[in-house]
Amino acid sequence: MKPQVVNIFGKTYKIQYKEMEEDLYGECKNDEFLIEIDRNQTGEKLIHTLLHEYFHAVIYRVGLKQVLSHDVEEMICENFATFLCDNKLVIPKEGQDD
Repeated sequence: MKPQVVNIFGKTYKIQYKEMEEDLYGECKNDEFLIEIDRNQTGEKLIHTLLHEYFHAVIYRVGLKQVLSHDVEEMICENFATFLCDNKLVIPKEGQDD
């Protein structure tokens, strides 16, 4: 089962799975405490996208959003998600990518 919520430093973010625009896999809406994910993703791509969006939320919650450029924030989120996935440091529970 796909996660429906995630706790980011004491704030619960709802995760919605929906049809997204082409070339958009996910979006973190910090002002709404909402993470939107393209509902067509599964497996490792889903995990990577969730991690990427979680990192956007972490950056916001710890107060770094105000001091990072958009490009630097994207680089951080993408590289941490890739690092965790490439090294199998995040393994979904059975059935989690459904």
